[in-house]
This record gives sequence, structure tokens and C-alpha cells, in this order.
Amino acid sequence: MKRYVIAAAFSVLPAVAAAQGNLSTQGLGYPAGDLSARSSALGGGNAEFDAQSTVNDASVANWITPVLYVQYQPEFRKVTLGSSSSNTLTSRFPLIGTAMAVGSRAAIALTSTNFLDRSASAVTSLNDTIAGDPVSGSETFRTLGGINDVRFAAAYRPNGALRVGIAGHAFTGQNRIISQVTFGDSSSFIPLSQQSVLAYTGAAVSGGFELRIRDILAISASGRKGGFLNMRSGDSLVASAKVPDRFGGSVQFTGISGLNVSGRVSRDLWTALQPLGTKLTTFDAWDGGVGAEATASRSQSRLLQLRVGARYRGLPFGVQGEQVHEFSFGGGVGLQFARDRAQIDAGLNRGSRFTGTFSARGAAVENAYTVSVGLRVRP
Repeated sequence: MKRYVIAAAFSVLPAVAAAQGNLSTQGLGYPAGDLSARSSALGGGNAEFDAQSTVNDASVANWITPVLYVQYQPEFRKVTLGSSSSNTLTSRFPLIGTAMAVGSRAAIALTSTNFLDRSASAVTSLNDTIAGDPVSGSETFRTLGGINDVRFAAAYRPNGALRVGIAGHAFTGQNRIISQVTFGDSSSFIPLSQQSVLAYTGAAVSGGFELRIRDILAISASGRKGGFLNMRSGDSLVASAKVPDRFGGSVQFTGISGLNVSGRVSRDLWTALQPLGTKLTTFDAWDGGVGAEATASRSQSRLLQLRVGARYRGLPFGVQGEQVHEFSFGGGVGLQFARDRAQIDAGLNRGSRFTGTFSARGAAVENAYTVSVGLRVRP
């Protein structure tokens, strides 16, 4: 009888533990991909023009030689609720890609990014009375995995001013959900463990353009049209939704030698994911950022750039019916060497995630330091 009661209580553990985790990885996860290390340091302001970012397919046309690039992004989080706090470290590889020119005016690229990352854990103390007996122990809820966006893009530049691009996207991945209950040595209850795996498959298309106006200004716009997104457990279809649509634009000023200033705004229609069954409220969200990049040193074989930027956006999944917002700022450096055969980009962003408004925040606040390191090489 005791085991039956515990099993019944255990069945609601995932919902309880998830609510006591962090703010950024609620629901189906945190949108960690899209931006390269360079663009992250610039607040995403140049993302529509950055060939290593996956925001605008037209930027692929900027590749004129074969390249391979990869990004590593550890994040140090601290969640504070009143006098209590918890610290976590999450390591991600949010972006990997390769590209090559096709003829003198076109290029293609294959990339993989973290569309939603749900790597998180929560541990809470258990002090309760079950079937008349006092029980103490701990409850652990862990999620590993997420949804990846695999993109094949093609772009064309008919002249020096215009670039256009299109892409097909395959969404794939899984969430491994692990729930555990352990009890004290004096308890007669046995430890309980439960594990489930949810797999995701989906598709989308995207496109964009980039237009350079003389040598001082550039504008761009891009969008994604979502197709199906299915969630399965084994061979069974659990739920079906659509990949969220997205649209946005950017402007870039290059009228001062050695200085690049850019800004971007976009809209993500995350509510398309609501049918997947998450119990948390899903929100459409705006995403905006600005950044500046200056050339600090230039030689025949080496180029050093300094960057600074800020970003403000809404996250897709809320907490207790309220949307989570994220404000981040930071900077970084970029170093090209070996006559542009290799480039290292490094950046550090300090982010704050919260419910409510910027000036009147909710009780729980999540602060994070995110390090972004990108490497690009070519023959």
C-alpha cells in the first residue's frame, strides 16, 4: 500500500520539480542557437548580416571560400528567490556549420543550431507524511537534450549590392526526462526512478535579402515559415504542432572607417508550440539588439576587432502565467590571423531573466554569465 501511495505521488513530480528549476529552460527549453560568438558579443545587432549566424540565409552569399566553423558556449546561472539561491553550469555547442562558394556569385551552407535547449535540473527536499509515517528525502528532476535546427541554405549575389537566400530546415532532437525520489536511511520506502524519452521531428523553410546602399548603409530582412513539428514517445505520436514563424529586419551603418554599428529587431511566434502539451503558457516574443564593432589593429596577416552590444527579448515559455524576459549586455574580441585562414571570436555576456517588467521584476530572478567562443578555419 505504501509503495502504491508513493508511486501516485511520484507521478506528479515532473510538474512540481520543473516549477522549482530556473526561468530560462521552462517548457520545451531555452532558445540558445542562431547567433555566432561574434554576433552574441554585438547583442545580435548584426545577426542579419553575419554569415556564421543562421538568422538570414542571404548572408551565406558572403562566403567566397570553403569554411568550417564551430562554437562553444558555457553558461553560469544563478537563480534567486527571496533568501534562497541555486547555481548551475550548462555547457552548449549551439552552432556548427560549413559553407562553400558555388561559382563566383553563389554559395551554400549546412548548419546545425540549438533551436531549444532543455538541459536543466532541480533538486528539492522532501519532508512529508505518507500513510501516517513521516518521510524525508529528496526529489530530483533532470532534463537532457532539446530540439536542433539543421539548415541547408543557398544564396546568390547578382551584384555587389544585393544578396538573396533561401533554406530548408529539418528539426530533430529529443528530451530525456529523468525523475528520482530518494529517502533517508531510516525510511522503509524504496527509492523510485522514472525515465522517459520524447523525440521531435519537424520542417520549415526560410528566406531573406540583404541590400547595401553605397558604402555607408545596409538593410536586410528575413523570415521563416514553419511546417509540422511532431512529438513522439517510442512509435506513438504524442502531439503535433507547427514550427514557429519568425520575421525580422536589421540596419547597419559603416560610414566611418573601422567602425560598424548595427541594430536588429525580430518577432517569433512561439505560441505555435502550445499544442505540444506543455502546461506552461507559451508567448510570442520580440527580440531586439544593438552593437558596435571597431577595428583596433590591422596588419597584412592579422586583424583585431573589439565589440560591445546589448539585447532585450522575451522568452517563449512563462512561469505561473507570466512571460519571462531577458536583458543582456556584454562584449568581445575577434582575431583573424594566418592571412584570414583562421579566426577566433570570444565574448562574455551578462544576462538577467525575470518576470514582470524591467523596473518591477517578479520574485524570482535568474542571472547568467555566458561565454561564447567561436572558431572558423578555411583552406
